[in-house]
Amino acid sequence: MATRYQQALNEMWQANTPLFEKFAKMTMEDTEFHIVGKQVLRIVEDAERKLCGKMEGGMYSGYSTNLAEKFRDQVRKSLKYIDFVGVEIS
Repeated sequence: MATRYQQALNEMWQANTPLFEKFAKMTMEDTEFHIVGKQVLRIVEDAERKLCGKMEGGMYSGYSTNLAEKFRDQVRKSLKYIDFVGVEIS
């Protein structure tokens, strides 16, 4: 059985497979990298917010932080350049 963050990741990926696969094949040199990357990042942030949003204010805030970290780590495994969206390297 998958954990909550794995379920959230699978649901997010299944709902947006074409966009995620397109971004996964891109490199930072591609002209559309930041445009597609911002769309992907918005989807990832929404999924993370749904996963952890209700826990942040309560007594499970530490658990929420760890859950968000695990979720982001899994995203990074599939989308290795996700942390470079919006970053200009000169």
